[in-house]
Amino acid sequence: MGDTGNFHITNVTTATCGFILGAVFSGFLLHHPNLEIDKPYGRILSGLGLFLIVAHFTFAPYPMTSIAIASAVCGAQNALASRYRGVVLRTTHLTGLFTDFGIHLGMKFRGYKIEDWKLSIPIFITLSFQIGAVVSSAFVLHDRGNWLLLTGMGYLLGGFIWSVYKRLRRTKPALTVE
Repeated sequence: MGDTGNFHITNVTTATCGFILGAVFSGFLLHHPNLEIDKPYGRILSGLGLFLIVAHFTFAPYPMTSIAIASAVCGAQNALASRYRGVVLRTTHLTGLFTDFGIHLGMKFRGYKIEDWKLSIPIFITLSFQIGAVVSSAFVLHDRGNWLLLTGMGYLLGGFIWSVYKRLRRTKPALTVE
């Protein structure tokens, strides 16, 4: 394998360990896997954004540190919401999303009452993944130096939007019927 093989093994090992530690971090902060608006996702997304910005600035002098940090962010993000309304979301593999979508669509065609979100969530996640892949590929191809920084800023923006939405949702007055 030579030096190149050892370098790749070290990269993959670092990325794997970082991913697992990120998932552990997410589990420690959230305590449960169900997606709920009132949970501190905004703060967590913003924190992940800051970590990606740190990874950007450590990439040139310490690439292994940057790989570990970015992988930990991936693991944490992937673990943020593994269930929605008690149903396991297979967010890591498109094949799982396609399978879930296909099963529910087939049951709907058969005449079973299937809640709309069971069809829309896999579609939304798949489209989000595809849009993210295309946009991030364009960033990497256009300017290889700033993709971690741009992603970090995107996470900060997402965390801010989540936090604002959560607070606005809480401040809406309840409608009363007299």
